[in-house]
Amino acid sequence: MGSTAKRNLKKALSLGYRFERIDYNQHLDDITVIHRSSKIRQGRAMPEHFFTARAPSIVDPPSTNPTHDYPYFGIFKGDTLVAYASCLVAGELCTIETLYGHHDHQVDGVIPLLLVSMGDHLIAHHPQVLYYVYDTYFGASETMRRFKRKFLFLPHRVTWRCDE
Repeated sequence: MGSTAKRNLKKALSLGYRFERIDYNQHLDDITVIHRSSKIRQGRAMPEHFFTARAPSIVDPPSTNPTHDYPYFGIFKGDTLVAYASCLVAGELCTIETLYGHHDHQVDGVIPLLLVSMGDHLIAHHPQVLYYVYDTYFGASETMRRFKRKFLFLPHRVTWRCDE
């Protein structure tokens, strides 16, 4: 992890932010506020429904084993959710599906805290995961590529094989 990422992680912890696995549906109001906190993310306009509708509930089935899961994670300031992410755990792979932080709290390092804490959670609760993936690298903007490098989300060539 890069030195800037480490600094941001320490900053978030010193300011009292905390990490938890969350039940997404229990935090729909906070998630709606997070979505509406910025009209532009990664240089792109956010979808209109973020500003006109409440965050929808989800119906992911509960996991029956640690090999396959749909966990959601959050960063809290007090009782308020200020950042969240969802993942798909499928055998050796964990891919980050969504990642949002409240605009006003990002300067405090909530996203670095979320990414690192999710990695720690995977080690403790999904030890079979060998690959922690955050979207594409080459399709990302240069700013996003720099961000990903800070957390060692680097490009790799993968050949998938399904054994019977």
